[in-house]
Amino acid sequence: MSRDAQEAWRGLLAPDERIVWQGRPATRLDLKASDIPASLFGTVFLAFSLFWIATTASFVSETGEVATVLFPLAGIPFLFAGAYLMVGRFFWDARRRARTWYTLTDRRAFVATDIGGKRTLEDYEIGADADFSIVQRGALHTVTVTAQGRSDPGGGAIRRGFSFDLIPDGRDVYSKLLAIREAARARRQGREARA
Repeated sequence: MSRDAQEAWRGLLAPDERIVWQGRPATRLDLKASDIPASLFGTVFLAFSLFWIATTASFVSETGEVATVLFPLAGIPFLFAGAYLMVGRFFWDARRRARTWYTLTDRRAFVATDIGGKRTLEDYEIGADADFSIVQRGALHTVTVTAQGRSDPGGGAIRRGFSFDLIPDGRDVYSKLLAIREAARARRQGREARA
């Protein structure tokens, strides 16, 4: 890792924590068979809003009343909602991925985003009880992690999930996650043996 990268991570990582992988998701449009129902609903929603706007606009031209001008305008939010459900969400998802960065250390995963000037950095501890799955989509993989989160107000642990979406080196990341989990299990067994 370069000196600038080390400086950027200073204060975020524990003194003995080291980065084992960094990557970014693919930014192509991601269309899946599971998207078809929502896209069909969006198509119907969009068609109805266009019908509404056209029909109520004809009432405006026939009556000439100012009050009826509001009827076609009421269909505009539904027009945008239908367009988003039909195709807009695919472009939004690609834009989100274009502004996402992943980092995996020997203990945690970080997901950083910078969308519309709003920067977020989330971290997830990869503990002894973390679960992983990998899905191949052509040459890309999505690696999903369910990890222990912080405690809820009742004192129980919250399981949090995240994904490394559409990464080219998913099998390597999956192997690294397995090794991190095994190291966490070994640390836990060491603590239990000392107790």
